[in-house]
Amino acid sequence: MKTIHPEKVHAMSRTPSRHPHIGSPVALSTARQGSYVRLRSFDDSRVLICKMRDLGLDYGMTARVHAHTDHGVELRYGSRRAVIGNAASERILVEPCSPAAANDDQRSASLWAQVSRRWA
Repeated sequence: MKTIHPEKVHAMSRTPSRHPHIGSPVALSTARQGSYVRLRSFDDSRVLICKMRDLGLDYGMTARVHAHTDHGVELRYGSRRAVIGNAASERILVEPCSPAAANDDQRSASLWAQVSRRWA
């Protein structure tokens, strides 16, 4: 049986994560260009929630921050894209995620769409 010494455990706990930016929620307006994000929460405004859903965005979805423009933040998700205005992008919390997680989410969404079309 292998013994792990307490000083090694302490050293391992101090080792930084390979992706320290992944997992901590930030405002969409501060997300890095080119990064992948998962939508965590919107402001309680019914108007904002309806507009996001009209764009096809919902809680838990992943998207790529394509660009920061004068008008807001451009997101790309699947084959779609949307520009979220500056004021709204400050009220939307996102969690940075890895590209692999975004691909998994898009693949599962695509499969779900295929299944729901067959049942319709």
